[in-house]
Amino acid sequence: MKTKIFVTSILVVLLSGVISGQTPWAAIGPNQGETIVALHFDANTNTLFSCSTEGFSYYDEGNGNWTSREEVGWIGRQVWSLATHPEYPGRIITGRENAFFKGYIEISEDWGVSSEVVYSSQGGSVKDIKYVPGTYNTFFACTISDIVDGELLKSVDGGFNWILLNNYSHHLMTQLAVHPADSNIVYVSGDALVTKTTDGGDTWQSASNGLPSTLGVYSIVINPSDPDVLLCSNDNGVYRTSDSGDNWALIDSYVCRNFTVNYDTPDIFYAVTFSPYNLIRSTDMGLSWHEFNASYPGDTMVDIVYSQNSISLYTASSQQGVYSLSSPYVPVELTSFSAKFSEGVVLMEWETATEVNNLGFQIQRLVKNEETWEMLGFIDGAGTTTEKNEYEFTDKKPADGINKYRLKQTDMDGSYEYSDVVAVETQNFASLPTDFKLYQNYPNPFNPVTKIKFSVGQAFQPVPAQSVHTTLRIYNSLGAEVATLVNELKSPGTYEVEWNATGIASGIYFCEMKSGNFRSVNKLILMK
Repeated sequence: MKTKIFVTSILVVLLSGVISGQTPWAAIGPNQGETIVALHFDANTNTLFSCSTEGFSYYDEGNGNWTSREEVGWIGRQVWSLATHPEYPGRIITGRENAFFKGYIEISEDWGVSSEVVYSSQGGSVKDIKYVPGTYNTFFACTISDIVDGELLKSVDGGFNWILLNNYSHHLMTQLAVHPADSNIVYVSGDALVTKTTDGGDTWQSASNGLPSTLGVYSIVINPSDPDVLLCSNDNGVYRTSDSGDNWALIDSYVCRNFTVNYDTPDIFYAVTFSPYNLIRSTDMGLSWHEFNASYPGDTMVDIVYSQNSISLYTASSQQGVYSLSSPYVPVELTSFSAKFSEGVVLMEWETATEVNNLGFQIQRLVKNEETWEMLGFIDGAGTTTEKNEYEFTDKKPADGINKYRLKQTDMDGSYEYSDVVAVETQNFASLPTDFKLYQNYPNPFNPVTKIKFSVGQAFQPVPAQSVHTTLRIYNSLGAEVATLVNELKSPGTYEVEWNATGIASGIYFCEMKSGNFRSVNKLILMK
């Protein structure tokens, strides 16, 4: 049995893409030709720090000015890591390496005008320094060396004095990740993969299940809104844990040098990768990644940081300075947009993965042979969110023929962007049959196949017309049912079914159609 619809044709178009008002990267300096190795952003003063082989510079996000604390040409002044104190603006702690490949830590309380050495390490560069939130004066630091064992350090007096910790298993350490709410929990990455303390550094244990034992870990980051979620990277790619390091799973093949997280929208992560140097992004807390270079003009990306207020994303090229990307996220990331014609109306559905400052969507239509888009309606957006959102809108009076639709997404500040266009072929409601009818089968008499045509009308139905439960059954001369050809909801239209009477005896049969309150019977003659 086959059913054919004559009147209504439907075209469904699905797309996935991005509605974006993104601005390009801008070079902001410093431009002294030094080699940049790391970035740090101080949220309390809205200051960006650039660490280099000559010292460091800092950039006031408010006035756009750079101040240099570099000594160009000096050997042994390279800054590999930098931390600031949230309670004391101007207190800057730098992790360095001298001319003899030994690390040391300096502290300054006047933005680097003057400084003093507070720790000298037997290890190489002081690779990372992290402040521990909620402790007022606690910092951790780690060193890396290819000659002697690295050192894991702790300060409890704001960075003036450092204690060499024990019981850690690393020889080479690359980065630290500090729990945002529990000052006793700190993670370290390096040659011993990932290790963890839950008692402020007194003891350390492995947190590496699922990480390959033969590959060291280059970088690690913790999610500030869900500290059970961490990301790390080795030569295999990006790994993710959702249980505080008890188990790790490989997510993607990107080999990441450094991660950063959007503190306002902490489901959004960025990372810079090793050669080939790329910028990648995740909008679902590290579960999936894609490239997001956004026409980045530099090369050899070495680090990436968010401004804490998420106004800008900063990344550095080792030789070409620092670049800034305003509104680095995509205001609205559209994952699907579809349109479907059914029962005289067009239903549009779309879904977003993330939204930032989204006022809403204006739905627009362009009818065949017309040149101007018309507004059909407006659907409010979700503002700023990283949760999936689903939307729908119904065009109750589509034109006959090809209808094109698009979304005009508008931000809170009035800026807007258009989605791609979806097209739908429709049959106007007015052209649908008004009456219910059962047509005489053809051929008649038949042997053994005949076709039966019927119409489901729109008369006496609400507008737009609704589907009606319709049956088409065959009975013999004694009233016994021989076959059921149709037994389902049918929207207004004209249909045709085929009855194959192979194996059924010659004789007179009756075809009964029921659709709502409509009933009709025709006589069929089977002659073999």
